[in-house]
Amino acid sequence: MANEWLRRDCSSPNWCNKADLNHSGEVDLQDLRVFLDNWLDPFAEAPLWLDCWNVSTQCHGDADGSGRVTVADVYIFQGAAPIPAYYGDMRYNPCVDFDRDGDVDTADQNILTTNFGKIVSSDCPSGP
Repeated sequence: MANEWLRRDCSSPNWCNKADLNHSGEVDLQDLRVFLDNWLDPFAEAPLWLDCWNVSTQCHGDADGSGRVTVADVYIFQGAAPIPAYYGDMRYNPCVDFDRDGDVDTADQNILTTNFGKIVSSDCPSGP
C-alpha cells in the first residue's frame, strides 16, 4: 500500500497492485481504513482460501470442486459472497470468484448460470 499511496490511476484487474481495496480508482485514506478495520481479523486467513483456485474446474462455476456445477455451488455462491464483493471485503470468497479478477460480481454469476448442471472437467485458463 505504501508503494502505491495516492495513485489515482487504479483499475481492474490489478487495482494498483491490490492496494486500491475499495476499487475507487485511487489509493487513499479509505483504503487504509479498510486495511486497518480488518487488521488481525479472522479474515487475515483469507489468502488460504486461494487453495480453491487450484481446483481445475473452479473457474467454470464449480465452487465445491465436485466436477459438476450443482445447486450446492449455487448455495455456496449465494452464501459466501453476496454480490458485489471484492478482495479485501469481509464477504469476499475466492471459491466463487470464478473469473479470478478479485471481484465477485455479475460476471461470476453468469459463469455459474452458464455452466449450471454441466460436468466440467477442463482446466481453468490462466488467471490475471
